[in-house]
Amino acid sequence: MARLESLTKNSALIIIVIFLLVMVIVFCNREKLSSSFVYQSEISKERKLDSIEQEGEETKVSSSPVAKAQEGEESKLSSSAERSEAGEERSSASPSTTARESENQESEETENQSESNWQWIDSQKKLYELSSTEIDSILEEVWQRFPEEEERLKALAILRLGTPYQLGCLGEEESGRDKDPIFRLDVTDCTAFVLTNVALLHSQTIDEAKETIKFLNYQPNSAITFENRLHFTTDRNAVSPYFRDITGENLCACKLKTKKVILNKVKSDGNRLIDIDWQKEIVLKYIPNEFITKDLFQNLPKTIGIAFIKEGDEEIGLDVRHEGFLFDGQFLFHATPNKMI
Repeated sequence: MARLESLTKNSALIIIVIFLLVMVIVFCNREKLSSSFVYQSEISKERKLDSIEQEGEETKVSSSPVAKAQEGEESKLSSSAERSEAGEERSSASPSTTARESENQESEETENQSESNWQWIDSQKKLYELSSTEIDSILEEVWQRFPEEEERLKALAILRLGTPYQLGCLGEEESGRDKDPIFRLDVTDCTAFVLTNVALLHSQTIDEAKETIKFLNYQPNSAITFENRLHFTTDRNAVSPYFRDITGENLCACKLKTKKVILNKVKSDGNRLIDIDWQKEIVLKYIPNEFITKDLFQNLPKTIGIAFIKEGDEEIGLDVRHEGFLFDGQFLFHATPNKMI
């Protein structure tokens, strides 16, 4: 099922490959995710209060004897001059004060709206429970509330929590060898979770998502067939316009390892993992466990895909064992067997 957990380096999977785009499943409970949003909001409010206090200090006027004496001399000036000077002072100070007040008000309104948007997400039924018409209505609202792609992907991932797990749940429908739907939200596995969420990210209706996934899950400019499906994550990252491998972009080369993998190679028993006449040799870059730290994740983009590999899988022609989304360097959304997202 689709899950949210706290990401730790003690994963059963050996190493990770990071690829750019939209999805992340986090290992922690939904309450912790919601709390993180509230905590960020409270930090922003504290900073705003500090700013207001500093402004108050700046507006204090000196009350020293010299200042008072000067005030006495100035009182001899004509009342008309005083009014003129006072008017000039007010006119020069007023725009600055008004601008700060306006900025503070806009900042507070933005924070309130953001908190309201996440509360709205938390109050919605999950997508696997809804009809296509109901999902279209939700998607329209999601696009309005979350115009930024990173936040919209996170919102969509939350709306997928609890989705039942079914391995190999996507197919080509009646036209292909695999009769499963080309797009579905009622069940998922780890790869389907990534693909369907990215399709939703770029679509405003279910029908649009069904078309978008054809560009995500199949060789470019090819027929929608089982043979043309992008069965391997690294191959998808290499050829799909919606994905890009960034494993080596934010890390010193000294912290990376590589291995040669022949995807879908003929195994020792004479068979292939995927029953198609296709194989591809790649050099797989990955980050070993000893370099997987909180600092590493904090230096990555806020929203990424994350893939796990297992030592020895290259012997059977497999690149990635598991995948999901990582948000804010700490929240991993993913789908696992016998559990919900």
